[in-house]
Amino acid sequence: VKADLVISPPVAGAPIFDLTNAARVIDGGKLAAMESMDAIKALADAAPPPAQRESLCITAKVRSIMVEGADQGLERKIQKKYASWIGKPLSNINLARAGREIAEQENVLAVDYRFEEKGEDLKVVFIVQRKPALELNFGGYTTNLHPRRWVYLHGVRRDLFSDGDSLRFNFKFGSQWGLDASYLTSSDSGKSWEFNLAAENWELETNRGARSWDRYSAGLTRRFKSGSFLGGAGYAFERVHSGGRDYDASGPTFFLTSNTLNDPTDPTSGSLFHMQAWWPDLEEVLYRITYFQAARLSDNWRFYLRAGFAEGDEKAAPGNRAVYLGAAEELYSYSGNPIQGERMAWWNAAFRRTLMRSWWGSLNTELFGGMGFVFNDDGDRYRDVWEAGVSFSVPGFLFDGKLMFLYNDEKDFKVGFFIGSPVWGHYPLP
Repeated sequence: VKADLVISPPVAGAPIFDLTNAARVIDGGKLAAMESMDAIKALADAAPPPAQRESLCITAKVRSIMVEGADQGLERKIQKKYASWIGKPLSNINLARAGREIAEQENVLAVDYRFEEKGEDLKVVFIVQRKPALELNFGGYTTNLHPRRWVYLHGVRRDLFSDGDSLRFNFKFGSQWGLDASYLTSSDSGKSWEFNLAAENWELETNRGARSWDRYSAGLTRRFKSGSFLGGAGYAFERVHSGGRDYDASGPTFFLTSNTLNDPTDPTSGSLFHMQAWWPDLEEVLYRITYFQAARLSDNWRFYLRAGFAEGDEKAAPGNRAVYLGAAEELYSYSGNPIQGERMAWWNAAFRRTLMRSWWGSLNTELFGGMGFVFNDDGDRYRDVWEAGVSFSVPGFLFDGKLMFLYNDEKDFKVGFFIGSPVWGHYPLP
């Protein structure tokens, strides 16, 4: 087949699997097209007229809202939420917004729509594609900086006992084991009851010696949603086995989270806020707050800020209620020997540059630094620590790995590697 016109952008020296030079290639293509603009206009003038798409009358009004593919609860929710459209002209902006809102439901994979004309009016039909009834994911995590390494199985079973419910479970195998299950009574996560069961083994080599315990727990939570925030309040029980003895406790629980990140692996805007709290035996409130902020500085540069605060109970007999700075990699260089305390605070700032983009993900480098503060039961800040370093990472779902070079306040230089994603549990919630 002979082409009427050939436009050749300069692509010499641009690797096929490296997308970091995509902007240069696109700009070259624009320039080549502009140089051939006279020939493009001549072809356009000689082309047949384009087919005209029949459009809906702008005065057409919505007669009814129908839903296909959703469970009964979600169907009623959609019809009730958008019932105000009936009798009014159709708005494309409202239609696009409704599609995004429906797609945010826990068991919805995709949303489409169609129109059925009824005279001069319309019937709007939302077509909901639900996620599969059973999903299983295998994963793992390993590093040379601390002994907490696992192979794990994540799963979710939908429509188990009723239409729209779901059971999520996670099994963690390794030198330290764990399992937990969460049952939601409705696909609307903001108006659902949640039942939780969990068991885990935890071992730490801290600055104050070895700590180990087995923890078994159960809880009931009522969820709610307001704007971008998802929360829940409930009651939970736990049994901790440590040092040959059993310790029981119960009390009210609360959590609040908000996620406005625009991408889970390479966010360029938005934030992630999470708070968890438990009041065991109505004695001392335990809570943990974390915050993450992402910002785009340029096409290849990102800025990340992480911060957190946690309140524990260092004097509790089982030992599992104290805070341990570094145990969940708040500071990487202290993950193998976390610092025990009554409360702790930490922050970390990082500048990330994308070195290469390809079909399998991206290669990034980060310059980062952070600090941590540990307080005792009297409120005195007895440890201030810091670390700085550079890392190379390949984030993503296909392969998630990181190589890190660290230096901290103890003049300790470390080289660490990380493969996979850690599963830290939901401390301090049972």
